[in-house]
Amino acid sequence: MKKIIGIILGVIIIVFAYNYISNFLCECEVKCKNCPKTSKNSEFSKKSGFYIGTYTPSFDTIKLKNYNEKIIIKNVWVEKTWFKNTDNCTSPKLEKTEGYNVILEFSKTNKNFIFNLRPITTDKFGKYSNGIKENKKEMRFVNLPSKIQIIVQERSPDKNVGWTKITVSDTLVLNLSSKKKALKRQIENRKFFVGDVDNDEVSDTAFVSYKWNNETNEIECGEKICHATIKFKKNIPTISMEQRLAGLTVMKTEDVNQDNANEILIFSRTNEGWWNTISVWSFQKGTWNEIAKTNAFISDDKDFENRIIKEKGKYYLIGQDKWNEDENGDFKEVKVKL
Repeated sequence: MKKIIGIILGVIIIVFAYNYISNFLCECEVKCKNCPKTSKNSEFSKKSGFYIGTYTPSFDTIKLKNYNEKIIIKNVWVEKTWFKNTDNCTSPKLEKTEGYNVILEFSKTNKNFIFNLRPITTDKFGKYSNGIKENKKEMRFVNLPSKIQIIVQERSPDKNVGWTKITVSDTLVLNLSSKKKALKRQIENRKFFVGDVDNDEVSDTAFVSYKWNNETNEIECGEKICHATIKFKKNIPTISMEQRLAGLTVMKTEDVNQDNANEILIFSRTNEGWWNTISVWSFQKGTWNEIAKTNAFISDDKDFENRIIKEKGKYYLIGQDKWNEDENGDFKEVKVKL
C-alpha cells in the first residue's frame, strides 16, 4: 500500500514539476507580453475573426520618378487589432484590442528599399506607422478610417545622399470599400488570472464583459456614464467601474496589507488617449475595498510593470503627473502610499 501511495505521490510531483517548468519556459519565450499584433495574411485574419474588409486604392501601380521601378498594389485590407493573451502562457488566446490594422500588400522587383509609404494622418497610432516590410505596409489606427491618404516617397539615387533627400512621387488614396455589417458593436469578454484574492488556496480569475463600439473605440451602454463589470466566482462580489472607459485590464499584485491574500491592480483606460486610472483593490471580510488610486501614461506593454514598489518596508503605487514634466520631458513620477 505504501508503495502505491509513493508511486501516486511521485506521479503528482512529476506532473506538477512538468507544468511548472513548462510554464516557466513559456514565459521566458514571451518577448512582448500582450503586445498588439497584425495577422500574417487576410486568410488568417478571417479564420481568427479579426477581418473587417478591404480598401480600394486610387491606382494600382506606383511609378517611381528616380528609378525604373513599378510597385504593383495587390491587396489592401483591414482587421481589428489583436494580441495573444499569455496570462495563461501554456494556453494563450487571441483577443481583440484597441485599434485597427490596415495592410497594403504590394510586389516590387528592386530588392533595395528605394521607396516608402507614409500615411497623412493625425491619428495617434497612424502617425507612427513609418516602417515598411519587404512586400507589405502595415499601419495601425485608433479609429477605423474610411479614407487614407498615403504619400509615396523615394530615396535619392545618389548613394551619398540616400534618405537625407526625399522625392515625393505621388499621393495614393485608399477608400474603405467593404466591411462586415456586424462591425459596429460587439460584446467583449476577457479573463485575467489574478492569484488568490480571498486566501482560500485556490487561484482566482477575473471576468470582464462589456459592449464595445468599434467605431468610437469606447465601451457603450446608451448612458452618459457606462459600467464595466469585473466578475469572480460566486463567493467574491462583482466590481463595477462607474465611469466612461475605453477598456479594462486586471492584474495580480502583492499582498500589500499582510492579510495573506494578494491584492489586484485595475487599469481603466480613459478617453484621454494613453492615460489610465490605476487602482489597487483588496478583498477583505467579503467586500472589495479600493485602497489607492493614481493616473499613469500607458503606451507600451512594459508600462504595466513595476506599478507597486516596496521601500523601507512600505508599499507604494507608482503613477505619473498629467500636468508636470521633468527635465527630460517625461511626466513626473507620483508615489501613493498604500
